[in-house]
Amino acid sequence: MGRLHYQARKIEGIKAGQVVSKDLKKRTTPGTFSKAAARDPILELDISGKKLTDDGLALFIDDLIGCIKFRDNDHPDGAAKVTELLLHGNELTTASLPKIAEVVALSAGDLREFNISMNNIQVNTPEEKLIWQMFLESFNNCYLLKKLDFGDNRLGTAGMEILARVFIHSDLDFLEADAEELLGTMHHDEESNLVEEMEALKINPGKENEGIRGRSKKTSNKAKGRSASSQIAPKALTKADLKRYACTRGLRSIPYLILSNTCTSNAAAIHLSSMLSIQRSPEHLLAFLPPGKALTLPDTTSQCNGIVWLPNDEIGPLARNMINMGESVRQALAEKYSDEEGYVSSGGGLSHSDSGDGTSRRKLQKKLDVQYTRQAKRVRMETLKNSGAHEVEIWITALKMMVVSRALLLEDKNRAAGKEATEQRESTPENSSDGQEQEHGVIIDTADAVDEVLDNKIPTIQTTDENDTPPRRLPIIRITSETEFELEYEFGVSIPSNEIYSRPQTPLASHQQKTTTTTTTRAHPNPNAASTQIQTWRYGLPFKLWRRIIAEAVGADGILNNKQQEQIMRYATDWDVIAYKLTIKGVEDYQQIWKFLETVDCFTYSSLG
Repeated sequence: MGRLHYQARKIEGIKAGQVVSKDLKKRTTPGTFSKAAARDPILELDISGKKLTDDGLALFIDDLIGCIKFRDNDHPDGAAKVTELLLHGNELTTASLPKIAEVVALSAGDLREFNISMNNIQVNTPEEKLIWQMFLESFNNCYLLKKLDFGDNRLGTAGMEILARVFIHSDLDFLEADAEELLGTMHHDEESNLVEEMEALKINPGKENEGIRGRSKKTSNKAKGRSASSQIAPKALTKADLKRYACTRGLRSIPYLILSNTCTSNAAAIHLSSMLSIQRSPEHLLAFLPPGKALTLPDTTSQCNGIVWLPNDEIGPLARNMINMGESVRQALAEKYSDEEGYVSSGGGLSHSDSGDGTSRRKLQKKLDVQYTRQAKRVRMETLKNSGAHEVEIWITALKMMVVSRALLLEDKNRAAGKEATEQRESTPENSSDGQEQEHGVIIDTADAVDEVLDNKIPTIQTTDENDTPPRRLPIIRITSETEFELEYEFGVSIPSNEIYSRPQTPLASHQQKTTTTTTTRAHPNPNAASTQIQTWRYGLPFKLWRRIIAEAVGADGILNNKQQEQIMRYATDWDVIAYKLTIKGVEDYQQIWKFLETVDCFTYSSLG
């Protein structure tokens, strides 16, 4: 195994890049270390803390790629199989990521540890966002990676959102047939050659087979050498092992993802929380990885569960509490799964759980879920109030798709059904048994949550004729170019606005006392209800085709999944929703946006599957 470590050498910047380049060139024919690289191409590369900058990295990164790709008779596996790439503390920027991504992609079946922490990676401009996403996607086929460290880079809201998008959209579990395709034929050919030589040695033990025996012995020595470092040498693994390990891959398969000091806003914390909610425990993920040398992990690892997000001091206290609650929910959920199988952890072993313990766990899980939901609503509302929707791409994309869908697909011929449904709801008693609660005429999710989130600023409802709309601020989309939209607010705009209403929830009696007298109370419209769904869409085009057209127009593909897109379109084309919003007065813009995103489930990313 080759180690190129430079901590003891007093070189920095451009000089360090030149030295690394020189050492890498020696690994290819006819370099000084080419024979050693041919015997064992495994390479650990540690260039941490050398202040390389982008210029210093550029001096050797092509040489590293060349070593990985190099093939000749003596180097059938290349001159380098990178198992560790440590680049922390080098003042690198986003400009260096495309070349590093190429190294990662070429080392998908070898890389065990990658560290690019304590650099100057920031994600602000459209170009930086595109580079960052392509870099993250280069990890999609990595299946032996145990530790990935992005810590101490100011990724900000955009960087964390893109990380959450790639993380959540990526698959984790694969079939062995998929793993076979990923592994390719290289490992198969190596194993076949080794088996053939061993069989030849057994069948023809005579002197006439000394050449074969010699080659077999030489191969055996190589295998023995790799066995000593079998924790890091993928070639020492059997084909069956590799197929098993390759069945989990991508960012979600990494047991330790370090994100310390990367969140710079509460919006970033919202996306971080969405990642935490689906990440599996390190213990579960390590079961699909070969054993190896001990990892150096941050001190806060024990306080987190795989995704190490502490410390992140720029996150506000509300968002911090939300993440902590999310961690508790995930831990309780993991215990629930164990409980459903009839076993719970006990003193390092497993013991059968009784029914009473299972009931207690379920009650705790329900309580934690409610607390986390309330806290998440508060954080989302506060974030929209302080920062608006423009900071987050998924939010603005959902708003754009709603406005464009309404402009293209809302037709008068569908209005009668909406009016009929509205009249039916108006005739429903205020305390009906449909599980809805109204506070000042607004359907609320839970009493405590809405009361806290809205700071008791609940709008009142008035009876208003649909043709007599009072002047009010309505969100519109202003087209600034062929591909860009700008969300603005103006008074007296006559287009349908994106008034937001929550889904029906369980009523809470404690809030009935707060309800004020109104002339008319409308029940909350449900855009996805069967009675209000459109059967024939404009120009006779099917719903799925319209969805594809509008998604392409607003750039929703890859951001919103099909279900989210469909929910937005049905919301936008429901006349009942519009009739209901005309009765609402005094709702703040950020409250409207919050309710819309909650209704169509577009606050955070969901799996594309």
